[in-house]
Amino acid sequence: LSSLIANIDAWYLDGFSPKKNPEMWSKLVMKTIKDLSIKDTKIATFTAAGFIKRELEYIGFKVTKTNGFGRKRERIIAQNKAKTTLKFDTLHEKKIAIIGGGIAGASLAYSLNKRGAKVTLIDRTGKIGTHTSGNPVALISPKLNLHFDNYGRFFPQAFIYTSILIKALERDGEDIFLKPKGMITIAKSEKEKLYQKELIETLNWPTSEVKYLSESEISKISDFAAPFGGVYIPKAGSINTKKFLKALIQDTEIVMGDVQKVEKKIDGWALFIKSQKKPFIYDNIVFANALESFENISLSCPLIPNRGQITYIPSIHKTITSSFGGYLTPPINLNGEYIQTLGATYDKWNIKTHPNWAKLRKN
Repeated sequence: LSSLIANIDAWYLDGFSPKKNPEMWSKLVMKTIKDLSIKDTKIATFTAAGFIKRELEYIGFKVTKTNGFGRKRERIIAQNKAKTTLKFDTLHEKKIAIIGGGIAGASLAYSLNKRGAKVTLIDRTGKIGTHTSGNPVALISPKLNLHFDNYGRFFPQAFIYTSILIKALERDGEDIFLKPKGMITIAKSEKEKLYQKELIETLNWPTSEVKYLSESEISKISDFAAPFGGVYIPKAGSINTKKFLKALIQDTEIVMGDVQKVEKKIDGWALFIKSQKKPFIYDNIVFANALESFENISLSCPLIPNRGQITYIPSIHKTITSSFGGYLTPPINLNGEYIQTLGATYDKWNIKTHPNWAKLRKN
C-alpha cells in the first residue's frame, strides 16, 4: 500500500475484524489512507469498531454508523472532509501538445483532458484520421495467449478498458461498433483447433466473454467455411474509425500545423510550426505521428516502419468480424456505398504508401 501512487476516490476496507487482523487497521495504514485520499473520498467497511471510528475521524473523515449486512447490526461509512489537493495529478492545468491526429493522438488527448490538462492536438492537415487511422474500420480484439506474463496480462486488460471506453462514448452519441458486433477467429487446422480449446480452458473466462464455436455454430454468424471451428468473442468486433475519433476529440483544440522543430526551454518546450513567426510554449510535447516524427525533428527512438494494405470490396457477405490470418469486417457505408474491408498485408521496414497490386491479390 505504501508504494501506491494514486488519488483514491473510494476505499473498501475488508480486512477481517481488528481483532483477527490488527495489521490491517494499524495507524500506519490509516496514515497511508489519509495520504492517498482526495477531497470527498469515501470509505465503506463492515466493521463498526469504536477505535476505527475514532482513527478515521482523527485523519479527517466524517464517520457515520449505518445498518450492517447479514448478521452485522452496524457498519461504518465515512467521507473525507480534510482540506487536501490532488497529490499525484501533475497534469492538472498543464499545457500539452500532441502531434498527430490519429487514434494514438486522439486517445491520449481524451485521457489527458479527463485529467485536467489543457490539450492541443496538432496535425499537418488540421483534421483527424487522415493517414493510417484514416482506414474506415478498425478491429477491437484482445491478443490472447497461454501465458500469464506481462504480455499475456496487458492485452486483455487493454481490450477490457477499450470496450468500456467505447460503451461510454456510445452513450453520448452514435454507435461506434459496426453491426453485427462480435468476432470469430477461425481455426485453420486441427492443431490450431486444439490450441484454441486449450487457450479458452487456460483463460477460464465466462462464456459470455469468450467461447469455442463448432463449424455449424459459426455458419449461423459468418459466411466462412470453418471445418475446425473457432474462438468467438462477443464483445470484440469492428468499429467505425471516424466516429471513434470524433468522440475522442470533442473537447480538444485541433490546430493545423507542420512542426519544424522543438527546443527545451527553462519554462517548458518551444514548438516551432512552419509559417508561424514565434514558437508555442508547452509543458510537455507528445509525438504521435509515427514516421513523420523523423522528417524535421531528430529523435533517437527505435521506431520501425511497417506497411499494411487493405482492400475494399462490395458488401456481399453477411458476417461478423472474421479473422483467419487476414480479416473481413461487416459492411460500412463509405461515401454512400456499402463496402467491407479485407486485409491486411504486413511488411516490416517498408515505408511505401502507394497501392501494390501483388498485395491486393494477397488480400
